[in-house]
Amino acid sequence: EKLTGQNLVATVVIMFGTLLTVIFAAHSTPTYTLEDLMSLYREPAMILYSMFVVAFMVGTASKLKKIEKEMSVAGFGDEDEGVGEDDDEEKLLSTPSKLRVPPRSVP
Repeated sequence: EKLTGQNLVATVVIMFGTLLTVIFAAHSTPTYTLEDLMSLYREPAMILYSMFVVAFMVGTASKLKKIEKEMSVAGFGDEDEGVGEDDDEEKLLSTPSKLRVPPRSVP
């Protein structure tokens, strides 16, 4: 892989963000009792967050299964070989349009 200017800029941005996080982060870790943790887990924000995470994971798994089913119907990959095999690239280019990303329209 060739190192480009864009890679260097991205690396510097990530390093700068990491540095800012370390500098401005809390430098002490509070100690919580079991009762404290249980009361925090019962907060409405935590309950909503947990529900969102579970719904997101279920939705993602469902979408992945749908994509895998469409790919298998279109003849991509086999049980014993990965989807990323060389011959699958040729199949991808000749698949029905419902499996391909449509080109962006320029205004």
